[in-house]
Amino acid sequence: MTRSRRIFHTAGIFAGLLGGLWFASAVHAQDGITNPELVARYEQILERAPQTGPSFDRLMQLFGRGEGLDKLDERWAKLSAEPGDKGATYLVLRGLLADQLGRSDDARQHLTAATTARPDDFRGWLALGDAAAHAGKWADGITAYQKGLATRVAGEDRLTLFRKLGQAQQSNLDATGALATWRKMAAEFPDDRFAVEEAAGALLDAEQFEEARGTFQKLVDLAEPNSMAHVQALMRLADVDARQGRTDAAVKGYEAILPQTAEGSWLNRQLRVQIEQLFRRDNDVPGLIAYYRRWTQANPKDVGALLLLSGALNELDRGPEALDTLRAAATLAPDRFEVRENLARRLSETKQFDEAIKVFTALTVDDPTEDRYWEELGEANWQKTQPPTAESKAAALTAWRHPAPPTARAARRWPENAGRPPAR
Repeated sequence: MTRSRRIFHTAGIFAGLLGGLWFASAVHAQDGITNPELVARYEQILERAPQTGPSFDRLMQLFGRGEGLDKLDERWAKLSAEPGDKGATYLVLRGLLADQLGRSDDARQHLTAATTARPDDFRGWLALGDAAAHAGKWADGITAYQKGLATRVAGEDRLTLFRKLGQAQQSNLDATGALATWRKMAAEFPDDRFAVEEAAGALLDAEQFEEARGTFQKLVDLAEPNSMAHVQALMRLADVDARQGRTDAAVKGYEAILPQTAEGSWLNRQLRVQIEQLFRRDNDVPGLIAYYRRWTQANPKDVGALLLLSGALNELDRGPEALDTLRAAATLAPDRFEVRENLARRLSETKQFDEAIKVFTALTVDDPTEDRYWEELGEANWQKTQPPTAESKAAALTAWRHPAPPTARAARRWPENAGRPPAR
């Protein structure tokens, strides 16, 4: 590049940077706090619904990057002095701003004034309850939420107040009051699945088992048959028996759901985990084995259950039974290579090398691109006779040479006395 072209190129970059800075400044002038129309537009939204959210956050961002949030508070202080609903609305906004800034005393002062000016507006009580809760003043928060519920608030806003009231009562160690709140919420919103589930969960946590069972049954009835929500509701219903220590009933409850789930799905796995935990919490591995035996006799093609049975048998050092169970699983699921590979490894571990070599060989035929099968096939051949014979050495070398080049793992495992490494 010539000197003149370099100068021209540098000047172009400089001009571009200046243009970019000018553009950014112009955007900030339009979108920032210096644009009263933009501020007014966000405030119009907040006047209709004085609460934290996108518009509130955007104003905090604009003033925070510009003149400072104290200027925003000053602006809202003037507006809060106006008579009527508008002044009360900006008292709520000042309280929310103070709460966001960690000025808890100022927040409660503004919000108390807002609720005094408009006692029938649930938003003021909700914000006051939140500010008290943030400050750890649970009793004050409970009172504010209760007064908010005493207004004509409905729908999701009413549900929010119920939830926050129940949580505040729990934090205040008022279990009786919290249960009363969850019960009332479920009674007022009998068709809301989430409200019913929250109430049922709270009842279960409080060990109100029969009431929890009835509430979870309502959740089952609300869900569409054969839907995920229906399956999850049935699981929660079985959880009641599990928490109550009714192992047999809980197992039957979880078992009844298994056919509604796909094998290998997360719901299927979760159900099996729940069943296992019922036995393992009492260290009852023999009972778990007995359960899996009953289940696999009734469901002989359940590969997942056979694998779990094999693992449980291994825990009690019942190796031959575990291996036979693993063989059955591999026979049922020839397309599940990981099951066949696990079988071959277990056969090698128990020095049943002929059968292990047969399984590994079949795997290399079905998937010749998987290096691991060739490595393990070579290892089985190598271990078959110790010291290795010429025949076993040749078989091991043939497996390890395929495919070339060998993997790093195969190279690390290459026996020094097996001969020269395969040609690359």
